[in-house]
Amino acid sequence: MQPEEPLSFRDLLPQGLRAQIGGQFGEAVRAATATAEDAWEDEDSLTGGLISQVGTNVHGEGEFGGRWYSWETHLRKLRGRGQNAIEKRWGADGIFEIEVTDGESVRRKSLLMQAKKEWGTRDRDLVEQCEKMEQTAPGAGILVDFHRRSIGAAIGRDVIGAQGRRRSLDDSAYYDLGALLQSHFLECRVGALNTYYDASRQILVQGAPEGLVSTRYAVSHRARTVISSW
Repeated sequence: MQPEEPLSFRDLLPQGLRAQIGGQFGEAVRAATATAEDAWEDEDSLTGGLISQVGTNVHGEGEFGGRWYSWETHLRKLRGRGQNAIEKRWGADGIFEIEVTDGESVRRKSLLMQAKKEWGTRDRDLVEQCEKMEQTAPGAGILVDFHRRSIGAAIGRDVIGAQGRRRSLDDSAYYDLGALLQSHFLECRVGALNTYYDASRQILVQGAPEGLVSTRYAVSHRARTVISSW
């Protein structure tokens, strides 16, 4: 199968299918919130718990728009922790991916995430991490803000614009993570089309007019939702 040119997932996937998968992302976020206290030790543990719930909840099959679809989510832990972890240089704790295939072609979309516990005061490190995500994949990075009773999210560009201050971010630019994944990621308002992470080579592969571009990259966790149709 050969990669295809970028195509909006709003055109590629029926609305009913997008709504069902989006609802499952919401269920995963709620389940991760319910277990956050057990993983409160650090952001890597919280991220791992969230990604695990995506794997548990985002799967299914059914007929939409006259075609049969099935989908499942594959997880991968990509690196260990430590002061020399590559994430400290590149600024990503995890990546959400969607891959759509009909047996002849494959299309992909990715969304990088940076985790933070109880974002509040100005955080210069967070701004730097978001800037690095933006440099690597413009428009394809988000902050995931863990609280004990909720998991919020903001688009990386908006975090940069607020200079890392939660109070400076407009309330309309702060989301429930499940809602953002459904209304923005699946609806192609955020994320990078024709982009995926090659874990074996630790590179982010991105489509470009001149062809595929590979960037040295490493993240902590990957959740890849594969959607097949026939």
